[in-house]
Amino acid sequence: MDIESIDARSFQTRSPSDFDNELNSIFGTNSNNNIDSNNLHAETPLTQISSTELYGPPECEFARIAFNSIPSIRNSKYIDELFNVFNAASSCVDVDRIRKYRIRLLRARGKLLDSCAVLDRQKVIEIFVMFIERNKRHTEHRAWLGSHLPSLDDNDIYYRSAFVNFKDTAASLRFKESLLEIPSLKGFETDIHKLAVLLWTPSPNGKENEVWDWISTVKKSLIARLQTIEEKTKWTMTIENQRYSRDKSFKDPVYDLTDQVVSDDEI
Repeated sequence: MDIESIDARSFQTRSPSDFDNELNSIFGTNSNNNIDSNNLHAETPLTQISSTELYGPPECEFARIAFNSIPSIRNSKYIDELFNVFNAASSCVDVDRIRKYRIRLLRARGKLLDSCAVLDRQKVIEIFVMFIERNKRHTEHRAWLGSHLPSLDDNDIYYRSAFVNFKDTAASLRFKESLLEIPSLKGFETDIHKLAVLLWTPSPNGKENEVWDWISTVKKSLIARLQTIEEKTKWTMTIENQRYSRDKSFKDPVYDLTDQVVSDDEI
């Protein structure tokens, strides 16, 4: 399979409806089984239903083939790790464990990109974005399960100090300019600046997890505005470039908070 032949339009999924309608469509209120989704909710709270139980297993094989068509990462162990973690997360309902799976997934993506040829990075990111788009209902359900993430507290001493004292670097300016080139993010300069402040300010000891949750909250609000495969690819490329440009002395939860990542035995 030649990655250049992949048509992004073939990986578009329909817009997800609300969860009640999804349950109706999956279990069929008009089917011969005549399952009442209200009774289903009463017997099994939606918070205890994994995305795999709702939608079936994630679709991984097309992306696995596409990744393995790239010579520099063919048969990479990080391809297997990425899909194993995604499948495990999709079968999970524990929000703390889902959070750890997400960090492990981002770590696997980063290692896959680090191991590929520089000229292949764009292709790897495009495949990853199409994989996430194809399995959007899984990621959205997991995000819903973990929707307890805290909002930024503008009165938090760390955040106020970081925001007041922040001075852009050449890298943070490139980061913000790159995100503002995405049509759907025009007009969201404040949120993009918040993200830059959080990414380029060292987290104090003991506050790494809280800052990570803040970063995730801001990212989530911006990602929700992205409309096309092209915009999502540009976003992912910018986030990955930011990872390379940050001060290496900063703690990065994806790579440094090992206690917050599921072990090999858990995937």
